[in-house]
Amino acid sequence: MQKAAANKKHLLPSVSDFKIQHQGLPAILFIRNFNRSMDKHYAVLSTVEKDIMLIYDHALHVFAPYTSDGNNEQWELALYDIKAALKSMLELLRSALDKIDSKNTSDHSGLWEALDSRIIKMSKAFKKLYNEGKDQLSDKDQMKLSGDISHFDTILLPYITSFIGMCKVELLLVERCSDFESDQLYKLIDTFVPDFNTQKEADRHTSEYFRAMENFKNALNNEERLQATFLDIMSQNSFILPEEKEMLHRWNEDQKSEL
Repeated sequence: MQKAAANKKHLLPSVSDFKIQHQGLPAILFIRNFNRSMDKHYAVLSTVEKDIMLIYDHALHVFAPYTSDGNNEQWELALYDIKAALKSMLELLRSALDKIDSKNTSDHSGLWEALDSRIIKMSKAFKKLYNEGKDQLSDKDQMKLSGDISHFDTILLPYITSFIGMCKVELLLVERCSDFESDQLYKLIDTFVPDFNTQKEADRHTSEYFRAMENFKNALNNEERLQATFLDIMSQNSFILPEEKEMLHRWNEDQKSEL
């Protein structure tokens, strides 16, 4: 396919234009970081929406000069799917946060599957947009588009995934634990888990992080029922980060060896 030359100069966003600059946190660190502040929870939705719409607007700007070829249907469809998936995902997340805030655990079993579906739809739409860019854009404009999509793949998608994981854990805690048990667990997290803002920060202080996790685990050992409930809830989190999955596997193995 012949690529059209673009006459219009495009402005490429710098990385600093995006508000979200890290890949999120394991659920335990996210819970510690957010400290049950619903204002922080709801603020994430606004930030995610702004960052994804920034990519949407940039992509629209990059593709706009190429509409004269009549090949705009597919990239327009990809952008439509991105916007639709984002809108639906935000509505589902607001529903999840409302349930956490009001301690309403009714009818949330399908919520996480629906969120997973929207994430998959959005990821496929970004992939389609990337492929259309390879077919239609000049090398220079393709690089601009690729930079934005790379930010989604490497930063925004992991961040959204880990945030959803935290929300699922929090709602399951509301469902499975009494207020006393929840307060007890959050107090242990606040006491033993360091307040890292990013996984990179935790990685820079690896020994402190793993020592804190070990102390948290040992504190849970003194609360057998709470420990069993917490580990079971964490095992149901399909939006888990690899580091947390490995850590929880070790915890479960340690628990089995102590039986």
